[in-house]
Amino acid sequence: MEILRNIILILHFLCFGALLGTTIAQFKPAKNGSAVISGGMLHSAIGLLLTGAGLVGIIYATGGEPNNLKIGVKLAVLLVIVGLIVFFRKKENVSAVVLGAMSSLLVLNVTLEVIW
Repeated sequence: MEILRNIILILHFLCFGALLGTTIAQFKPAKNGSAVISGGMLHSAIGLLLTGAGLVGIIYATGGEPNNLKIGVKLAVLLVIVGLIVFFRKKENVSAVVLGAMSSLLVLNVTLEVIW
């Protein structure tokens, strides 16, 4: 079960990196007014949701007790990110404010995991 947990954790990190990277990559086009929400952002966010749920499921399956408050807060932050992605995905141009909000929320999510 430990190997499965590690694989899911690595996938979780990769999804985080992909989402943060694609978000940061859009800051330069945002100066010209041509930033967009890519399909990769949506896929990475869904990957974060699925792998996060898998990690919590593994904790329960191995008899552990996760910090449900922390998981709930992290889920709420991630759902806000997904909401931003879904809402602005069909827009022709996305402002740097939206990209900054997404990046900040992603960093907040990691900070919650590390510090809490």
